[in-house]
Amino acid sequence: MQDLYWDARPHSPSYRLLLQEAVSNVSGADQERREAFARVMLSIPLRFIVSVDETHKDGGDVRRRRGRWRCGMRYDCRSCAEKHILRTSTMMAVSYQTGVIHCETTPTPPSQNSDYGLIFLAGLLPRMNKFVPGLPWALPADKCVLLLDNAPIHKAEADACIVAAGVFPLRLPSYSPDFQPTEEVFSELSNLLKTMHHSFPEEPDALRHALAIISLSAENMGKHFEHCLLEAVRTVPELAGPEGPWQDAFEPCPVERE
Repeated sequence: MQDLYWDARPHSPSYRLLLQEAVSNVSGADQERREAFARVMLSIPLRFIVSVDETHKDGGDVRRRRGRWRCGMRYDCRSCAEKHILRTSTMMAVSYQTGVIHCETTPTPPSQNSDYGLIFLAGLLPRMNKFVPGLPWALPADKCVLLLDNAPIHKAEADACIVAAGVFPLRLPSYSPDFQPTEEVFSELSNLLKTMHHSFPEEPDALRHALAIISLSAENMGKHFEHCLLEAVRTVPELAGPEGPWQDAFEPCPVERE
């Protein structure tokens, strides 16, 4: 993904286009695993899934680069004074119906390791419900499936804690960030952090970070989950492939408007 970013940098593509390009170039075996995972994800109602991931802020400059100007013209409004955000590492769990249900942020360095992951799970798992194998999906309580990636921070001890709490762990396959709702949540969080730094320039970094997190709405979380569900539909050939019921739903948009 990083190599692809540098190759395409002169063309200034969006992150979403880079992500689609990276996903389209996966190997045959990885694509089969993605299709198998997409079928599993489509079989689980969204209200049962809790998405967990982590993000890092490197303390970069958050000055606004552009402002509103006439159509077809660009106005560079970048200020002279640099504004750097606090270097942090954030682990967050979000659900389809209630939004953020647990979040922990620590200043870096050092980065969060597997021990931090276990501490995070200790605060998250009591807020989730037990998964009962064999029951129809209409019967169990919501928030009983934990969706997480294969980062080194999520080691075997974490899996043991999840299973011991009665929660079903659902691991993402490789090259599948498009199935993870928190990827889009973190993009929204980054924009909110910039807004808070410009709206409250004199407040402490920790307060601005907290304001950004509580500004994440449950309604937008639900849309991120639904978008990832559509990405799963796109991956299954019998649904979005030729002669599939969703074939026309994923036609590429025209490059130029009429």
